[in-house]
Amino acid sequence: MAMSWQDSHPNRCRRKTVTFTPDEWAEANRFYQRVKRSRGGVLSFSAHARALLIDAHTVVVTVALDPGMVRADMARIGNNINQIAHVANATGLITSGDMTRVLDSQRELTALLLRMCRERDEAVEAARWRSST
Repeated sequence: MAMSWQDSHPNRCRRKTVTFTPDEWAEANRFYQRVKRSRGGVLSFSAHARALLIDAHTVVVTVALDPGMVRADMARIGNNINQIAHVANATGLITSGDMTRVLDSQRELTALLLRMCRERDEAVEAARWRSST
């Protein structure tokens, strides 16, 4: 008489099946293989999946910058630069005032992106601190 799965695994009495598309499996398997290598090559997929489902946690990072506002600012800055570039391409001329506006716009864009990154980094660090206490 053949033993059932539950008979051969008495401590693991709940069994779930997970299905993947080919792309999902490729991504999941790449991650599993990296984790497996980092553990010396000894890790079953079942143990890996179980650890992810039981031990994993979600961290929500909220950044104060409103993405809609950032998108609008970036669009405005990009539009200003495009208008100056269009005139320069059409006439072959660019004034020092135009160059100043382009450089100011680039500095404004850089400052905006740096602020976003700083706020994200601060929020991630705060989330790490909260999850470790």
